[in-house]
Amino acid sequence: MRIAGKSVLAWVCMAGAALAGCPQGATTVLGCTLGGGAKTLSLCIDGDTVRYDFGKTGQPPELSLSEPVATVAHQPWPGVGRAIWEATTLTNAGYAYEVWMSVDRLSENALPEGGVNVMQGEKTVAELRCDPGTASVSLWAVDDAKQALGICWNFETFSWGGCSG
Repeated sequence: MRIAGKSVLAWVCMAGAALAGCPQGATTVLGCTLGGGAKTLSLCIDGDTVRYDFGKTGQPPELSLSEPVATVAHQPWPGVGRAIWEATTLTNAGYAYEVWMSVDRLSENALPEGGVNVMQGEKTVAELRCDPGTASVSLWAVDDAKQALGICWNFETFSWGGCSG
C-alpha cells in the first residue's frame, strides 16, 4: 500500500503552493494559508525536531511549538479508505494542536487538504482548514523521521515502538 502511495507523495508535494515557514533545509510536513491568506500554518521537521508555527502571514509566528521527532504524537494513515491522511499533535499549556493532512487517493484532480484542530482536554475549541489550493504536504515525513530513529508504528497495537526485523 505504501509503495503505491509514494507516487502519490511526489504528486501531493507539487500540488500545493510554495510557502515560507520552514527553515531552509527543513522538510515541510504541511504548509498553507488560512482565512483567505491572513494566517500561515507550517509543520516542519528540522533535524530531529518537529516544529509548528502559526500566525499572521508575513509576520513572526504568534505561536511556535517544537517537540522531538521521537516523542511527538503522530497518527499515521492506516492504509485503508479513500483518503490518505495523517495527523501530528503538539501540546502547550493544556492545549493540543492536531495538524492534519489528507488527499483523496481515488481522484486524479484532488488537491491536498490540511488544517489544525485545537483542543483543550476533550473539547475542540477551533477547527481551522487550509485555504483551498494552498496546502503543501509531505505525506509520511513524520513516519520516515521516526523510523530513521528506530521507532516504528505497530498496526496491531496502534502504537509506536522499536522496529523489528
